[in-house]
Amino acid sequence: MESSLHSYVKWYITARAEFCQRVYIDRSTWLKRKLMPFADWDCESVMSQEVDFSIAALSELKKRELAKHSLSLASLTLSNRSEYISDQADAFTTFASLIVVMLAFFSLTLSPWLKLVVASVAFCGLVWLLLQRIELRGKVACCKEIINLLKQYESRHA
Repeated sequence: MESSLHSYVKWYITARAEFCQRVYIDRSTWLKRKLMPFADWDCESVMSQEVDFSIAALSELKKRELAKHSLSLASLTLSNRSEYISDQADAFTTFASLIVVMLAFFSLTLSPWLKLVVASVAFCGLVWLLLQRIELRGKVACCKEIINLLKQYESRHA
């Protein structure tokens, strides 16, 4: 991958994270900030800010003056990467389900004290697996957004 394209991907990930923090997080109360972080997705102002962000991302891509073959290869690579990451994210869901089934199975034969210990360890494992899945799904979404931008840029400029 060209270094300018690689730097664009890094720029996009950082810019998108800042944009989402600024636009989507509802900061009205501590509870909303921690438990229900996403504001109204369908609001007209959010849509116009998304459009402005997309235009800024496309203009940043245009500044880099990339070769057409680089755009196609980057789209292909990011598409393949997003499929692989998506597959890994699904595996975390499967592992979480297996932990729940194993917990149910072990709860039949263990003493109450050991049930509490096993349930605590299983709960920590479930939380870790689900956090990993959330992180990976975010990476998939970011890859797909970059792919969409590259395809849009390629269709209009290259």
